[in-house]
Amino acid sequence: MRLIALYVTRSHLESRLAFLAGEGYVFLPLTEALARLTAGTLPARAMVITVDDGTYDFYAVAYPVLKRLGVPITLYVSTYYVFDRRPVFDGACQYLIWKASSLGKGNLKDPLDEGRPSLRTAADCAQAAAHVGQIASRQRWSADQKHEWLGGLARRSGLDWGDSLHRRLIALMHPEEIGALDPAIVDVQLHTRRHRVPERRDLFLREVDENRLALADCGLDPRGLTHFCYPSGVHPPALLPWLSEAGVTSAVTTDPGPPNVTTLCCCLDSSIPGQRLMWSSRAGS
Repeated sequence: MRLIALYVTRSHLESRLAFLAGEGYVFLPLTEALARLTAGTLPARAMVITVDDGTYDFYAVAYPVLKRLGVPITLYVSTYYVFDRRPVFDGACQYLIWKASSLGKGNLKDPLDEGRPSLRTAADCAQAAAHVGQIASRQRWSADQKHEWLGGLARRSGLDWGDSLHRRLIALMHPEEIGALDPAIVDVQLHTRRHRVPERRDLFLREVDENRLALADCGLDPRGLTHFCYPSGVHPPALLPWLSEAGVTSAVTTDPGPPNVTTLCCCLDSSIPGQRLMWSSRAGS
């Protein structure tokens, strides 16, 4: 499944950073890199590392590595589940279906359509998880309903839901953890609050404003929150004036290619060799 394919171990992360350093890449904070990009003074092999969402595994696994090595990164945090303090529904649904399938937990089928064929491939599991997300959205499940449904899915699949909650799998950092990050290493910046991209200007601006206020509640200075990451890489051109209106000075996408400076916003590629990574303390967890 796509979500699981994004994970790497601590040792893999360390080896990738070591490789980049050994090849002469220069790790720069985003704000410095943008200023030098504009001024035309970027050093050879300059690199900015960005991280999405603010997952707990970043805090527990990646952050200590980055701090030990002195590698600066920009962390774009989507805050709804930071304050909800429960697993992210869509990601947790994907994970539980994948986990049950990988462990051979019975004749696994689409959890909301038992009439469909058994889930035999990663693509089948991804399709089933997407189907659940569509139903939850269409029926407007509440946060409590989503959480209860995840627990039921885990139990029906023979998985230890309590252990998943204890280990905070597919969950975000808590506000106090975000506030405790070393700003010399982690520059926390903007996502949308609910990790979605409304097509209406007022709703989009509300998403950004609510996210900025939530990060302020984590102890950050809202005046410094001016960099943005497009959720899921969705970046229609119509968003550029809205981002400017929201006080955003740069935004990142998942499209490969060199950074381009515009008068409104810097649209930067956030991928490293076509990948965006999360971290797992245990392979296969």
